[in-house]
Amino acid sequence: MIRALADEAVPIDLLSMLSDEQVVVEAFPESWRSQPDGSVISKASSEGYTWLVTCDKRMPFQQNLDGRTIAVLILPTPRVPEVEKIQNNIRKILRKPVAGNFILLDSAGFPVGAPTPHLLGPVKRID
Repeated sequence: MIRALADEAVPIDLLSMLSDEQVVVEAFPESWRSQPDGSVISKASSEGYTWLVTCDKRMPFQQNLDGRTIAVLILPTPRVPEVEKIQNNIRKILRKPVAGNFILLDSAGFPVGAPTPHLLGPVKRID
C-alpha cells in the first residue's frame, strides 16, 4: 500500500477521491499544522509516507528533495470540482512514486516537465 499525506491546504474532501485500492491519502496531522515545509517533508518521510500531496507551487523553489525517500505531488488547484475532473490522472501518478522528486501537475492532471528534486527560477505554467 502506498501512503500519501495531504498537506494542510488540501481540502479534506479530496482524500477519499484520490485514494484507491493501491494508494491511501491521509489527512494532515493537527500537531504538524503551521510547521515549516522542510519539517513536514522530514516528518512525513520518517513516518513512512511515500508522497506529500500539496497545492503549494512555491515548494519546489524553496525545498530540495535530493536524497530524500519521499516524493511531492503538486496539485494544480485546491478546488474540489476541478480536481474531481482529473482524479484518475492523479491516482495513476500516485501509484508510481518517484522518490526525491517534485511532480507539478497542469490543469489537465498531467506532469509539467520531468520530475525534479528542486527548481530554480519561475515555473512556466501550461494551462
